[in-house]
Amino acid sequence: YGNVGYYEALNFIDGRNSLADIFRALEAELWSEDYSPSHRLGYEEFLNFFRLLEDAGVATLKTTPP
Repeated sequence: YGNVGYYEALNFIDGRNSLADIFRALEAELWSEDYSPSHRLGYEEFLNFFRLLEDAGVATLKTTPP
């Protein structure tokens, strides 16, 4: 999996997709490419990646009211 998933995550950032939407899309992408389960991305690791993007000024995380 490596950097491919991180790169793919950037492709899904459009201001409309939620983090959950992006995570599900990545899971589907990795599944369709037949990556083994040991290369799957955990949700915590995924969130940490987006926090890194926010710290670097690449993305802004926002919450929406329920």
